[in-house]
Amino acid sequence: MRQLNQTYCTGTHSSIGGSFSSLSNERMSPVFSFKKPKQLALAGLLALLLIANTAWAQKEYTVGDTLPQLTWNNVLNYKWGSISTTSFKNDLLIIDFWATWCSSCIKGLSKLDSLRREFNFNVLLVNPAISGDDEQKINSFLEKRRSKGTPVRYPTLFKDSLLASMFPFNAVPHYIWLNKDRKILAITGAESVTAVNIRKALSGTGLDLPVKKDMLVAPASLASYIDSSSTKVFGAWFTSYVKEIPDNYFNSKINGRTKTLTWFNQSPYNLYTAAANLPQNRWQIRIKDTAAFYNKANAWEHLYSYELTLPITTPFLQQSVWMMQDLSKFLPYKATVEAKDTEVYTLQRIDTSLRMPSSAGKASLRVSDTAFTMRNSPVMKLISILDNYCLLPVIDETGLTQNIDLHIPESPRNLSAFIAALRKQNLVLIKTQKRIPLLLITDSSLQDNNHEIMKF
Repeated sequence: MRQLNQTYCTGTHSSIGGSFSSLSNERMSPVFSFKKPKQLALAGLLALLLIANTAWAQKEYTVGDTLPQLTWNNVLNYKWGSISTTSFKNDLLIIDFWATWCSSCIKGLSKLDSLRREFNFNVLLVNPAISGDDEQKINSFLEKRRSKGTPVRYPTLFKDSLLASMFPFNAVPHYIWLNKDRKILAITGAESVTAVNIRKALSGTGLDLPVKKDMLVAPASLASYIDSSSTKVFGAWFTSYVKEIPDNYFNSKINGRTKTLTWFNQSPYNLYTAAANLPQNRWQIRIKDTAAFYNKANAWEHLYSYELTLPITTPFLQQSVWMMQDLSKFLPYKATVEAKDTEVYTLQRIDTSLRMPSSAGKASLRVSDTAFTMRNSPVMKLISILDNYCLLPVIDETGLTQNIDLHIPESPRNLSAFIAALRKQNLVLIKTQKRIPLLLITDSSLQDNNHEIMKF
């Protein structure tokens, strides 16, 4: 999940907030600037609707409750200027709380599209006020989707605080399931939005799903939630899924001379990503059950929680070693770093006699959709960026020891154009073979080498 207000790691959900805190109770106040009598009458009607909606917001709703009839005028991507609960005529309405920056939410939109091709139900998107999105950002997002041929087909409320106060949450996506009588059938996360569950909801045979209840206060420690079967080793806790806490939540806390790092409800892949000191293009995965490793089915039984307390001065390399050791004890995998011959890119200067530009002042690095700019920074900063986008590891063979400046009018997200633009800066990537350290992750019982190797 991602927490509202501050982005953490991606996963099945995204969270809003640096620590879990109560959502704002601020009511939406549309601005009216009408002058003609007919417009004043309309403004009065909209104000009455706002007052009525606000009255309903005093209650928090849960499964089994009936949502009152509501009307909103803060709607985008809809043919009319307002929308109400009576606008939806099908037997199922799914209210989807989302944000434009939430990768899990965007993936969920594609999933809803696929399910709607199979089933006949309605969707209302709700972008909460606390997300930080505004009307312009949402319209820009919608236009970009249309231009790519993947339009968003659902009406979306923007700057919502009404529904957010009726269904408190702090991790998106967040789904409310309603039948045609506006009775609340379920409150779930993304893992429950499946064909099986939608079929049950439409058939009226009963939908008994776990209720998604986000914590509104940051957990002080994983130790508060573990059971007696959990293991404590050298300042580390490890346990299975903790249902009271959103998926993919990370928390860091400093207490005097120690720091405590907590990962809640993470897949094995996410935990190894946090622990590894090598970029993922230096990983080799040799495991039989990749679905469990990546938790492709969003199954609770493949989510784990881990907490590590260590001296605040501990360098990341040592932290990585301890984490890898812990994960090998607690999970059915083994991670080792081995030197292997593999295909790589080497970054080289085309003409070693030419000096690279370098300026004094504060070091900076900026990556946008259109350009890359680096000021007074070591070449390893560029290597790190390339490692994020190249499938092959990138090795520095420039021989540069001083900081450099670079401005490339291409984004590394467009890798082929970026590599071509590097040549104009006297830099080139050359594909070759090198013996380099690789992170090898295998099943802990793996005795042979007959498994497919997947590279990132």
